Amino acid sequence: VVEQVERILSLDVDGGGWPEVGRRDPVVAKLQRMFPGFRPVNWSNAYEAAAWCLISSRISMRQGQGVKERMSRELGQPIDLHGHVLWTFPAPERLAQLGKFPGLFGRKVEYLNALGHSALAGEVDTETLRSMPREQSLTSLKRLPGIGEFGSQLVRLRALSAVDELPTQEPRLLSALRTAY
Repeated sequence: VVEQVERILSLDVDGGGWPEVGRRDPVVAKLQRMFPGFRPVNWSNAYEAAAWCLISSRISMRQGQGVKERMSRELGQPIDLHGHVLWTFPAPERLAQLGKFPGLFGRKVEYLNALGHSALAGEVDTETLRSMPREQSLTSLKRLPGIGEFGSQLVRLRALSAVDELPTQEPRLLSALRTAY
């Protein structure tokens, strides 16, 4: 549990060199001043990050979050924390058997079914994917139906704790970088 929490809170990566990056790069320095002490919070695992990529594709983040929350309440497991109930994201077994769900359109249910099967087969194991070289983990993630270049990079960055990388297929991010520099 300690290792997973450290990964989720980005405490498993040595941030000792981060101040030096700000001294060399004025854009990073500005961000460091705006967000002092910032460390990215990661997904709990690669499975849930990949599911998010599939659920949120072609809809707003707010809509995607609504679908994910409803899926958790209806298909996940409740956890009682001192009288406050939280819901887990549905287990791979549930996604593998999902027939339909409000808010999911096109091939999303099919892709989530495949993700569930892949997770059950051990193909979306966070630590296994983390241990792979960059290109190998991206290739493995892109084998998941519905996960393309951007989705594989997002999972790698936000669930596998990859550092010193940026998504190369997100036009809005690339535009913001061009403007900043």
